[in-house]
Amino acid sequence: MSKTSFRMKHRGASLLMIVLSGFLILSMLSAIAINVASQITHNEIWRGKGTMTSRLTHIARSTASTVAEAIILEPEYFGDAAAIENGVFSEKTTVIDDPETGILNEVEVKIQGVLSIVVFVTVTAYEQDKYRGVTARIDMKATPKTVRWSIKK
Repeated sequence: MSKTSFRMKHRGASLLMIVLSGFLILSMLSAIAINVASQITHNEIWRGKGTMTSRLTHIARSTASTVAEAIILEPEYFGDAAAIENGVFSEKTTVIDDPETGILNEVEVKIQGVLSIVVFVTVTAYEQDKYRGVTARIDMKATPKTVRWSIKK
């Protein structure tokens, strides 16, 4: 059997191999592109959540700091000693409402403690279904008055 008779019988085999090889290479490149795109999307979602958490922590801590400063300057600013011992609570208050970005942040404040010893200011910041809480512990006996922080997740 000569080479010419083989080529005559299987003329489309080389074309078929070229097409199949091209399809295989195209499939691999598509799989790589899809994998890269999904990793980028996953990374962007992760960064967005981190930004939200940072924003909520900052809002809660700023609010708690402002309330703590008010208590240090004027201890009965939020009520008399008996009211603060029982706990002073606020309703959810909107602090950021940006319809352009869709960001809506609310805070809730709770003040409780003994004015002559220690006062706890707990602030919870909310955005959608996420929240971040910060507690400021004000040592009223110390001079100068000191504030210690803790974060609840």
